[in-house]
Amino acid sequence: MKKFILLLIALIMSQLGKAQHSISLGWGFPATQTLMENLLGVRTSVKGPFTFAYRYETPINLSFGANLAYVEVLSISETVTSKFNYASLMGSADYLFIAREKLKLYSGISAGAAYRYNGICADFLPALHLRFLGVRYQFSNLGVQAELGFGTNGILNAGVAYEF
Repeated sequence: MKKFILLLIALIMSQLGKAQHSISLGWGFPATQTLMENLLGVRTSVKGPFTFAYRYETPINLSFGANLAYVEVLSISETVTSKFNYASLMGSADYLFIAREKLKLYSGISAGAAYRYNGICADFLPALHLRFLGVRYQFSNLGVQAELGFGTNGILNAGVAYEF
């Protein structure tokens, strides 16, 4: 049994050199921070979410990384107008259903914390994003991506990716 475990570890370690790194910039729509407010009749104006992500893709169809997102929300009701800025930092994990050189199809989760500031007070909130389906197409090192999900990065998030 020990030999099997050592062999498995050696096999995984030998594949790590074949891993790929990527960074991406994206823009999401709509910001999920505003969905409840809109249901309650509060008008909102949103900038973002703007996202930056780093991913480390392993040869065993898993990727791990970090995700930064920024959203600015202006809420206007009959009595109050408020502006909130959200900046979130989340760790992420994805499973790649298809992991070809040019095409990636994946789904995953990101979780972390969001810093919310309105000019008067600030607090930390949990941040979560579920990626139901993501697709990335690489032309060379540069590619495009789109993700359908729910959470901090919006329902639809699209942008550019660079693999190295």
